[in-house]
Amino acid sequence: MKKLIKQLGVDEQGFLAGFPQPFAPYYQQVILPLVNQIRQRRKLSLQRFLIIAVVFVIVVSIAVNELIQAYHQRQQFYGKGAVFVSVAALLWYVALAQLRRFKVNLKTEIYPSVFKFFDPGYRYHADGLIPIEQLHGSALIPYYDDGHVEDYIYGIYKGVQLEFTEAVLKKFIIEDKQKRWRTVFRGFFIVLSLPKKLHSRIILDRDAGKLGNLVTDVFGKAGRIGLSKVKLEDPLFEQHFEVFANDQVEARYILTPSFMERLVQLVDCYGRGKIQASFYDNSLVLMVSSSKNRFEPSWFFNQYTIKKDINSILREMYALFQVIEVLKLQEQTGL
Repeated sequence: MKKLIKQLGVDEQGFLAGFPQPFAPYYQQVILPLVNQIRQRRKLSLQRFLIIAVVFVIVVSIAVNELIQAYHQRQQFYGKGAVFVSVAALLWYVALAQLRRFKVNLKTEIYPSVFKFFDPGYRYHADGLIPIEQLHGSALIPYYDDGHVEDYIYGIYKGVQLEFTEAVLKKFIIEDKQKRWRTVFRGFFIVLSLPKKLHSRIILDRDAGKLGNLVTDVFGKAGRIGLSKVKLEDPLFEQHFEVFANDQVEARYILTPSFMERLVQLVDCYGRGKIQASFYDNSLVLMVSSSKNRFEPSWFFNQYTIKKDINSILREMYALFQVIEVLKLQEQTGL
């Protein structure tokens, strides 16, 4: 996928090119007016922040001065101290709220419009709208006690429905007699529709090395009951994935050489051992481990950072579209 991403050029205004329509005119017509509105509100927020910050410094200075005088005069400062600390904490909370409000505006007002560049039917929500329970049928989800999802994307590209969401899954463990949370997955899910319902279940597990694969073959693995290992004639692909299915013929029919090649390119983009996949019913679920929080806007707001954030979206969507191109070819072969 890195090779594919490098094919994307940059237009005169600094936006990634390579889409059917250039983004720059859309930015000028749709995004820039929104940016200007937020810039004005941000200016007011920063003014409020500075005023509150100045008051905060004054309150803290008075509190410190009172504390010093009370110390020298051997007086109690507890009552006054509690008041000053409370006021200072409230002022600082209100000041930071001005900055937090700006960051939310980008995700709720600008990002949805950026995604509509691809098609008016595309939707973006800062909250995750795919329940983790909905993905349990993929047999990819590890055991977890608490899950959080965010940044939901929905759209249709060349007849293929796509959904995207980021997720963090944690389980509660007891280790060295101490209770704590352990993160068992951090990354994102991509759910792509297939042209017809499958009769089999196919799982692409990350390759665990010779020893790990041997343990799986001997003892099995959760979610692999009733599935057998599929041997494919692509040594490079098998360096990254272990394939399990309950229908060997259909598995080989779906995993075409072009599709396996594209998945290997995805590995090049996201990293070895980061991707797992599952074909079931009429969906392909990609589960990608990643520590990167993909759709968080920059704290600083200027022409450079907004273009950087938009280019990040364009790059991620371009990567998704490359996978869907392969699925579209499979539809033409009668899958």
